[in-house]
Amino acid sequence: MKFLFPSAAVLTKPLTCVELLVVVDGKTIRVELDGSVIRQLMHKEDLQPEDVRSFLWNERRTLEVMIKSHLFAHGVPLAGELVLSPDDLESVRLH
Repeated sequence: MKFLFPSAAVLTKPLTCVELLVVVDGKTIRVELDGSVIRQLMHKEDLQPEDVRSFLWNERRTLEVMIKSHLFAHGVPLAGELVLSPDDLESVRLH
């Protein structure tokens, strides 16, 4: 599975979710990380945009594993949209 991780992300205000565009085997998929997932991954309740951007970049390999695990288990969504929930965290361990 060829996977390209973006260098940028869209953060909503207030921070309820983060959207990433990833390319998997040549197909662009919009991945939405629920705010509760980000809070759980970062171990923080008060999320600041710069902290989130930095975290996404530093943990891009972990997020890649999380996304790939979901895709392997469920396939690439036909609509090209994927929402990751706290249940998807079971497949990863942060450094």
